[in-house]
Amino acid sequence: MELKPNAGYITDSLGWIYFKLGDYEKSVVELEKANQLTPDDSTITEHLADGYAKLNRFDKAIEFYEKALTLEPKPDQTERLRSKIKELQQKKK
Repeated sequence: MELKPNAGYITDSLGWIYFKLGDYEKSVVELEKANQLTPDDSTITEHLADGYAKLNRFDKAIEFYEKALTLEPKPDQTERLRSKIKELQQKKK
């Protein structure tokens, strides 16, 4: 981070570490930065959506999962994103 503070992939990695440690507030702060730095990456966008989901910000999570679907996700990622959207839509009801 010190050497490349404006690198989206590095910032995403830091945010994902916070996510894995269960610090979702810090995770979302870093993942929002990563998404601003690299807005066209489906994985970074999915990570941000995952963070929003953990904070029960379901509308934001769905918005970013749907955005990730428009960013040429990998084949296995497409089905995972659709599944996450469906799951959150059920939670919202």
